[in-house]
Amino acid sequence: MKKNKQQIKDRFTSRRQFLAGAGTFLTLPPLLSLMPRTVAAQVGAQKKVRSVIYAGFLGIDQHQLVLTANPGFTTHPGSVYTNYKQLNTISGQFSRMIDSSFVGMYPHMNIIKGLSLCGGQYQGHNNSILSGTHSGGRTPIYGKSIDVIMEQSANVYPAVDNVPYKALRIGGDAFSFDRVGGTAINSSYLQGDTALFNKVFAGLTGGPVIVPQQQQTNSKLVVDQVYNDLKSLEGSTKLSGEDRTILNRFIAGIYDVQKKVQATNSGTSKTCSKPTLPLDANATGNSYQFPFDPGWGVQSTSVVFDNYIEMIRLAFECDLTRVVVIQNSIWSDLPVSPTSSGGLHHECASSELAADRHQWGLKKMLKLAQNLQATSDPQGGTLLDNSTILFTNELGAWTTSHNVFSLPAVMFGGGGGLFKTGYYVDYSQLNRPNWKGVGFTPGRPYKQLLQSIMSSMGVPKSEYMQFGDGNGFGEFKEDISQFNKSDPGVFSAYRNEHNDLLPFLVS
Repeated sequence: MKKNKQQIKDRFTSRRQFLAGAGTFLTLPPLLSLMPRTVAAQVGAQKKVRSVIYAGFLGIDQHQLVLTANPGFTTHPGSVYTNYKQLNTISGQFSRMIDSSFVGMYPHMNIIKGLSLCGGQYQGHNNSILSGTHSGGRTPIYGKSIDVIMEQSANVYPAVDNVPYKALRIGGDAFSFDRVGGTAINSSYLQGDTALFNKVFAGLTGGPVIVPQQQQTNSKLVVDQVYNDLKSLEGSTKLSGEDRTILNRFIAGIYDVQKKVQATNSGTSKTCSKPTLPLDANATGNSYQFPFDPGWGVQSTSVVFDNYIEMIRLAFECDLTRVVVIQNSIWSDLPVSPTSSGGLHHECASSELAADRHQWGLKKMLKLAQNLQATSDPQGGTLLDNSTILFTNELGAWTTSHNVFSLPAVMFGGGGGLFKTGYYVDYSQLNRPNWKGVGFTPGRPYKQLLQSIMSSMGVPKSEYMQFGDGNGFGEFKEDISQFNKSDPGVFSAYRNEHNDLLPFLVS
């Protein structure tokens, strides 16, 4: 049908409006909060994402960390034993360890209950917490710890990224390990704020280092790609004169946006220079007695940890590292007894005292989270948006059964967009309370949390699956053989999903 001039004009107006709207859309950055979490993880893999893992010794009784009563959960459909509640809807003090000082960070954190190690063949302390295994006593017999996997992954550290320290490890010497020729090789750790300072900032002695805020070595700007595509379309012999005019105007708009983005990116950089910190530890001393051996000269463990926090923040901001592990046996400023090397072993065997000592470390991670949240990320958002902090422990119950079937886990940060935040999630098998009368309730495989952290960092499933018992990452057995009791089907519900990411928090 032949169109009159007004109809043609209306057609051009409508198309112009559409193209203008499309141009606005095309310049928007990815909105991770509106994407499925798995898609957000793929986008996040193009970012610099960071992780901090704080792993403690000697257990936390679960009721000191989480609620003792069901707060009115919502059940996540399609996932077995997955119930959740928004933290900001829970009134009063959450637990002995999670007091009012955490409330301001509720939107940026998760508290998780019911994660279990599914090796099932050993009762007691566990040096394999960061590899998701439990068989074979304290010595890990499967895989590698996730910090080593991330450290060695080309997806976390592409060849074009010149990051000087692939991983920083502070404190102990057990939880982090590589595997060479079938043998677990413990990683080396730094002890004390002076040692960490000399390591991290050694390369800044010659003056400030300029670190670009945005690196575009892997891909062009979206507007750049659109601009080139549109220029190709402009040369089409099928394009009418009227449409060519409209297209030329649209191309000019895209070109202007491109120039503005490039102008914004150019010159935006972070100047990193050696900071001034009140370092509190000497560089030498008895490693087993850190920080209480006089040779270390430590006046305040709290100051040492505050220095750790500031150095981690600066290292993330300047992209000096993306992986940090803190293995803590310190717990407070003073030992419990003259023979204590940190104050949480048998001198702290009461449930309340152990929880209070663990809270000291948890509040240090809270402070780190607050500092990362207060620091803008050169990629957009805050450093905490593009980081994950995990507070965990090698035992879920210290004063009762030494079990590993309800391990503590408190998380801060969005992991580059992978994790929902602001929730209390219970993965316990609520139909198995007080399993066989031993005082615990088993739950979802803990290794799914570790897999989720690796995924947030960009490690693909195909990569981490190779580090385990042959059936995927870590170790998975359906049975429990603990406390002179056995149950062949405790973890059978997770048979088809134990190599997946955590449901709900990553869905």
